[in-house]
Amino acid sequence: MEEEKGIGFYVLEKGERKGPYTIEELRQGKLSPDTLVWTEGETGWRKAGEMPALAGLFPSSIPPVPPAEEAAPRPPMPKTWLVESILVMVLCCLPFGLVGLVYASKVETAYWAKDYAQAARYSRSAKVWTLWGVGVSAGLVVLYVIVLLLCLLAESL
Repeated sequence: MEEEKGIGFYVLEKGERKGPYTIEELRQGKLSPDTLVWTEGETGWRKAGEMPALAGLFPSSIPPVPPAEEAAPRPPMPKTWLVESILVMVLCCLPFGLVGLVYASKVETAYWAKDYAQAARYSRSAKVWTLWGVGVSAGLVVLYVIVLLLCLLAESL
């Protein structure tokens, strides 16, 4: 190790050669394992982390930084409207409930594919079609009751 302290290491910073530095000087500087370094006996520039003489400068127990998408918290999943659209399809208005069901089934798929904006759009579409189905059915029931009452009124006259 005594011999290595006197070895001159050159560092490549922003395309410019700096040095020579001793290991002690490199220890005090901001040398990363990916910094390109050259010293006598080397055929070319190598990463500092790959050089045995510099291996003691970099702790090996530091875990790598996680990718940004894994570090970011996942937003809550939007409402699927699956149950509601099935009920509308079965009990009220088949066409509106069916379209609502198609959109409702896509919400979860888009969410787990990390396409949160698309999942929210599918949720809104499922809600709109489902609520339109309820509204149209309620309107038809009210219209039916009115026609029924008019028929009963006409018979009594």
